[in-house]
Amino acid sequence: MKKHLAMLLAILLLVAACSSDDGGSEDTTTTAGEMEDVTLTVSTWTAEAPGLKDWWPTVIDSFEAEHPNVTVDLQQIAFSDYISGLTTRFVAGEGPDVIHVPLPLTTLPAWAEAGFLQDLDDFLATTDIPETWPSSQASMEWDGETYGVLLVDYGYVLFYNEAMLADAGVDVPTNSDELVAAAAALTTGDQYGYAVTADNTINFLRDAFQFIQGEGAQWIDGDSWTFDNPDVVAAVDNWRTIATQYAPQGTDIGQKRQSFYDGNVAMMVEGPFILAQIPANAPEDVAGDLHIAQMPFSEKSGDVSHGMSIFTGIPDNKQATAEEFIQHAAALASMESYVENVASPVARREANSLLSEAGPDGEQIALAADSVSVLLFPADATGLRENFADFQSIAAEWFQQMLVSDIATADALANLQSDLEDAGITPN
Repeated sequence: MKKHLAMLLAILLLVAACSSDDGGSEDTTTTAGEMEDVTLTVSTWTAEAPGLKDWWPTVIDSFEAEHPNVTVDLQQIAFSDYISGLTTRFVAGEGPDVIHVPLPLTTLPAWAEAGFLQDLDDFLATTDIPETWPSSQASMEWDGETYGVLLVDYGYVLFYNEAMLADAGVDVPTNSDELVAAAAALTTGDQYGYAVTADNTINFLRDAFQFIQGEGAQWIDGDSWTFDNPDVVAAVDNWRTIATQYAPQGTDIGQKRQSFYDGNVAMMVEGPFILAQIPANAPEDVAGDLHIAQMPFSEKSGDVSHGMSIFTGIPDNKQATAEEFIQHAAALASMESYVENVASPVARREANSLLSEAGPDGEQIALAADSVSVLLFPADATGLRENFADFQSIAAEWFQQMLVSDIATADALANLQSDLEDAGITPN
């Protein structure tokens, strides 16, 4: 119980920067078509997000057409309130039937430990998911059990403003040295070469760790932190140079992206889903100049998103319907709809062939999706997953110090490593 409470507290802290009985039916042979009329509640933070707001209706409408007795109630919750709000509902036994899981690498362990999510291994064994899904499906696993289905994984890409680079006579950078030089050449007056997130959120750390992981610098060795590795120090020095000299200061994730949309920043590294957001956010005279290239690093990194899980408190008469809905969302037609609407790759790889229809930018997205490792989370870093809120708090403090003080990079990273060790936080 102490472990459960500690993880629940950690997840609530992560948003700010008791276990229940398994109510799932043991007998899932009853199909939705044989049941009485039911309303299936599905939670999400993305019902109004660009691209996704068009994807959800295609999934729900087609599911309801196949299940005339089912009404899907999509419940939109603001992301700032999502994890804490659902955790409160879970504790009260009032969770949604199907849970759209955000940040599964850090959110799922606490919810699984607390008994809020169903083990879906038996259900998944009846599908093609265990055999066909990529290794990133492991993000939906905890302590040897599978608590959901991962719908999306992707590689990060370099977004760049073609006109700004051309005007400055700068080629698209292909390595970190070229990136630093390009950012310097493109920074003049109110125009910046690069954009970063500069707050205390996970997005702040993602921007910094893209440089570390991109250079293949080893910051974990088994059960030990190796932030004192010279390769890590050199990679962080590059991030620090760009972040302090060639990027707008004090930007959160939204401000970072908008500065690029507006044509005030020439480059940024982001998830490919940003491509679908450009038409609605960039001025018409800028949007056509915004394109995609591969990350300017030797190693690819990426992320996972959009896990689908089932609440342990779901009524028995909805169990089969919830399973069918998740299977429907992961089916080829639904995944192709996601690719078409969001211009981002999905876990059902055969759907990603549609990315070529987005032209050269789509081809770059498809290329970036091959053989990526998840940023910030090596495959076996269970200790990092379990204690990420504390890790984030300590790491963000020292990375912030590198933005606002003259502390040597090596000293800041040594202090970071020492603080993690003193706190008893280990990678595995």
